[in-house]
Amino acid sequence: MNHAGFDSVEFPEFNYYMSNQEYVRWPGPQNFRDYLMSVKKSDTEGPDGERFQYKTAVTQLLSAVVEQVLQDKMGISLVKYFEKNVWSKLGTQADLMIQADRARFPFWGGGGQATLRDIAKFGDMLLNNGQNSKGEQIIPKAVVEDLKSGGTV
Repeated sequence: MNHAGFDSVEFPEFNYYMSNQEYVRWPGPQNFRDYLMSVKKSDTEGPDGERFQYKTAVTQLLSAVVEQVLQDKMGISLVKYFEKNVWSKLGTQADLMIQADRARFPFWGGGGQATLRDIAKFGDMLLNNGQNSKGEQIIPKAVVEDLKSGGTV
């Protein structure tokens, strides 16, 4: 944005500048981690383990746990791990962009952006039971089969 003259403008100011409306700070959680700490189990959900039900908040929580383990054990972020062990092995031509909040916490529950060609390479890898076009196993076959069958992973 610095080429457009916005290099010193923070997001709330940018929002105000672009919309000419007063920026009102949301009174709730200010980032994904704060949001995760505020999530409570619904009374309408069945017992844990009874049936699989995808929830983005669970994906976010799991990514926070994996991030911490990777940092503690390997000194690497989940973003770097994914790039090194998955994305770079697909023969992609561009970077995967992961949305992050102000605390720089990546949104693994749906904040990824990539070129159509690179997403197709990811899809091909899943169709080929976790193998890339060179035949290398990128994601364990059992994980891909579980995902294809409605999954619990």
